[in-house]
Amino acid sequence: MKLHPQYARWNEQARTARQSHDELFDQFESTPPKPEAFDSAKERLLEARMKAIKAIDRKTAFDVGVITIERATDQWLSMAAPSASLRPKQKLTVSGYAFDGQDPFFDPVFPLVVSELSCRVERRLTGSGGSADRLLGRATGTPLENAFLGSPVMNAQGDVIAVYSRPTPSDNGDRESATSLFDAALIQRIDEGEF
Repeated sequence: MKLHPQYARWNEQARTARQSHDELFDQFESTPPKPEAFDSAKERLLEARMKAIKAIDRKTAFDVGVITIERATDQWLSMAAPSASLRPKQKLTVSGYAFDGQDPFFDPVFPLVVSELSCRVERRLTGSGGSADRLLGRATGTPLENAFLGSPVMNAQGDVIAVYSRPTPSDNGDRESATSLFDAALIQRIDEGEF
């Protein structure tokens, strides 16, 4: 499997930023700041936390890969043309082996079943550093109870237009929105690198 070339870079930056935050937190926990320095210490800790969160978000934006196989398969999906349009509220379908994010294990006693999630385009998210945009989708009907990580997001023609990345928190803190939004890497992101 080949990862997006930017993933390793952002993964390392996310790891470093998280480690810096944790070290700062440990420092303040073992040697609490003096009362007059508390606000400054709190600001430094918050700044380190935000840097880690932004790095993790960048890493997630490049969390796509390509698996190459040497033989023909009985089943496959076609990728949408890079010029395929996406409009707000366009109907899409996510199809894959969904799993419970809180308990991400499949019981071998039960057969794996493909699940589908009906959704709509919420909006495109601007890519960082000239990279391809991402898709913010919204599940229709029932809230997202399961994660579809790595599952194809398809248009009405059954062509893959994106790859499900992660559930996404709401922009405005709305709890209901947070259970229905997800982030997906557009298929153009796969064409960005030397996979």
